[in-house]
Amino acid sequence: MSRKATAALQRGRDQGGGRVYPIHRLDRNASGCLLFAKEQEWAGPLHACLMAAETTKTYVALVRGHFSAEEPVQIDRPMKDDNGILKTASSV
Repeated sequence: MSRKATAALQRGRDQGGGRVYPIHRLDRNASGCLLFAKEQEWAGPLHACLMAAETTKTYVALVRGHFSAEEPVQIDRPMKDDNGILKTASSV
């Protein structure tokens, strides 16, 4: 396990008050959002659900800063997964 992965698990343990089990990482190459389970028996089923082809993922982020657009901005642009396969991606 990499140092970064070990640090993330430790931080999750510290903040969650006990062991945590990794489920998903959004955009691994960009140090994205991590999702953990607090109970081991949930980690496998939750990971399987997120990886299923019929699953639709919606990510919501709270950010700090200023954006000059007055209206919501939507970007529809396919992104390559870890295997180089284009996947539909949209952000609003």
